[in-house]
Amino acid sequence: MPLSYLASPVLIPPFYESLSARYRGGITGCGWATSSTANLGEFPGGYLTDKQVLLIRTERITTVAKRVRRRTEHLSKIDELTSNQLQNLSYQLDKHVWQFRVHMQ
Repeated sequence: MPLSYLASPVLIPPFYESLSARYRGGITGCGWATSSTANLGEFPGGYLTDKQVLLIRTERITTVAKRVRRRTEHLSKIDELTSNQLQNLSYQLDKHVWQFRVHMQ
């Protein structure tokens, strides 16, 4: 669901439009939009084996988890609530990495 449906139409559209203008792919949360702005490199095209996909996804999630942990350390001094939310996100990302590694065995 787009962000514009979550709040009053008076407040959200200008905010949503300004963010969309700032980020190339928009802020819809679509996979292609998110990956194009995440600075993780291109996903290889063509046929990939299941193991190749799991390796690529594991590498990307690990990279994002490292970035989240760096931001968590920085935010813990400024905003404890946001820091806690990022810690929860980091935990979930680590769990996904663990699950992918189990599937590769």
